[in-house]
Amino acid sequence: MSSPFFNPGATGPAEVSDAQAAAARAELEHQAATVPNPAEQAGQVAQQMTDRGPALPAEAEYDGLMAMLKKQAEQIEALTGRVGTLQKAAEDRNVADGGPPVIRYAQAVADRLAATAAAHPDLGKAHFAEPIAAAEELVSGATDLHRNGGGSGPVWTAADRLERWLTRTHPRTSGKHVETFAAVADDLESVRDEALKAAA
Repeated sequence: MSSPFFNPGATGPAEVSDAQAAAARAELEHQAATVPNPAEQAGQVAQQMTDRGPALPAEAEYDGLMAMLKKQAEQIEALTGRVGTLQKAAEDRNVADGGPPVIRYAQAVADRLAATAAAHPDLGKAHFAEPIAAAEELVSGATDLHRNGGGSGPVWTAADRLERWLTRTHPRTSGKHVETFAAVADDLESVRDEALKAAA
């Protein structure tokens, strides 16, 4: 039986009939339809790896949490800006009014004592040396409390020292009645109250 494709006695290529060519085409088409194409399969796998499917429940919850945190951060930033503006406005008001109350009252004590010492030269500078030094400590403590916070201890210590001088030392070392001392005592009470407020 001779093959239509191979003929040992032929000198040229074997001729293929139309029926054989059609059969060969049909076989190729069948193979193309049934045998998977590796290049096409690889492309599909790559596409699946890059395509994002529906979000998992944990991912959706995480995205919601991140959106909420971002919104809160924006709100906090806006509130911080408002607080800064209000704080600056309060400081400007304090400066216009003579400073924060704790410093204002402490300075009033120092100013009254200096004016009292000048108004009573007969008592001598040495007589007022201790209360004037305590008043300076009072102003320093009030200023530090306002600027840096902390406790009211230094302000109260200086105020107690001044009150002791007004009620004990002065009457013991000089029998002279000084009217301005009542106003100084009132200012000392105000300094104590404001120091407690500032330290809270």
